[in-house]
Amino acid sequence: MHYQSELPQDCNQLLPEIVLRRNYFTHRRMLILGFVLGEMLEQNLRRALTISNGSVGILWQNGVAITRLILARVVIVMPLVLRLMRKRRQRKAVVAAS
Repeated sequence: MHYQSELPQDCNQLLPEIVLRRNYFTHRRMLILGFVLGEMLEQNLRRALTISNGSVGILWQNGVAITRLILARVVIVMPLVLRLMRKRRQRKAVVAAS
């Protein structure tokens, strides 16, 4: 089967370039941000471990640190949970329509 796009032929040729260029600049920004913040993170981690004489437990003894850790886990897990819930709703809708 051959699918035709609603875009003119010229736009179809330019679209991959536009998408690649946008992704390139986005990844480039993230890379620069990673270099800047990564170095700061490493320095502060070394400082904290030096102060605590190498004890890693100091990283989650503070209430603020625990809250940030929990929020980070929620941010990572939430898209997966929402996707599963959406699929479950779609299945129920298909079963109810049958």
